[in-house]
Amino acid sequence: MNAKCQPLSALTVNCVCVRRIGIGFNTQAAMVGSDAVVAQPSSNEVQQYELGAKSLANVVVDPQQGVFNTTLLQAGGWTIMRFSRHLAANGTGDVPIRRDGSTPVVWAYGASNAFMYVWHGC
Repeated sequence: MNAKCQPLSALTVNCVCVRRIGIGFNTQAAMVGSDAVVAQPSSNEVQQYELGAKSLANVVVDPQQGVFNTTLLQAGGWTIMRFSRHLAANGTGDVPIRRDGSTPVVWAYGASNAFMYVWHGC
């Protein structure tokens, strides 16, 4: 399917916190193997990551960056991340977002704006 014709998902993630936040998609309820989107306030970036293992060394920037129309805002005690991506998988590490709502979602937020310790769940 032509990339211009693929269905899109535009997502907004709000956190009542002033920290780094992220959301990911997987084929199972687990962080490892997820295709994640992380807001990095320290660099004012929203990027796609591949979560290869539990160690921080295996959380790597996805070289294909399947997210676009990204915005990041911190104001009034909130962190707000917005992005768009195709529902279908566009790269080797991408997880498709199923239209029937059965895609497991994982989330995380950091102790600060720095890329280090996190709290997470799925």
